[in-house]
Amino acid sequence: MTKLATVVAVALLVCGISGYAIAQSGSATGKRIKACSKKKGGALRVARRCRRGERRVTWSRAGVPGPTGPQGAAGPAGPVGPRGPAGATGAPGSDGTNGIDGTSTGETLFASAGAGTNFGTGQCVATPSGPSVTFDAPSGSYIQVMASAGMQRTGGTSNEVCLSVDATNVVIMQSSSLVVDTRYLQQGTTAGTTTALSSRPIVVPVAAGSHTVSLRYTSAGGASQFTNRNLWVTVFHPAG
Repeated sequence: MTKLATVVAVALLVCGISGYAIAQSGSATGKRIKACSKKKGGALRVARRCRRGERRVTWSRAGVPGPTGPQGAAGPAGPVGPRGPAGATGAPGSDGTNGIDGTSTGETLFASAGAGTNFGTGQCVATPSGPSVTFDAPSGSYIQVMASAGMQRTGGTSNEVCLSVDATNVVIMQSSSLVVDTRYLQQGTTAGTTTALSSRPIVVPVAAGSHTVSLRYTSAGGASQFTNRNLWVTVFHPAG
């Protein structure tokens, strides 16, 4: 065997023995590796005692770890994963608390009534009945009222339609016609007007709470027929 081959063989054997010894020693870095090398040829073997013709070879404990290498560059982002399955439907929530009742603000309330007869039983009476509306108003409110009715006396001298706001009455239309006389409320006069385009509503302030607005009737000296009776009431209150 040539000298070069011998050196190579020794190196390979050393590496093999080193690997074996390190594997055997595990993490016990304090142990040393002992082997025997033939004086002729340099062959190595792991052994505690050396034979004649061999010399003792000892390796130091494992070397210290080298420095940590630099962190590699971040890899590209992976593709978006598939969408997961839909979760189970949650339990129904509990009902919320009831809200506060609203008021009829800025809303026009309408009521109508057909034909009815008044027999002169007194001024501004509730015969025939209706039309009538009842509503709740907040503090600082006012109402706007419009009305119309067909008026016809069959005896006596005249008849009247009154506006009743919480049982307080005021005459708003008067007639003495023997044929149907359709009249409309006109603010500023108790006679009303026969022209719809000349009608003007009455505006009345009201306190907070419930209110009733209706039409009432009078016949002077006989009976009167009232037909096609209509009442509009719009409730307003200050903003905020």
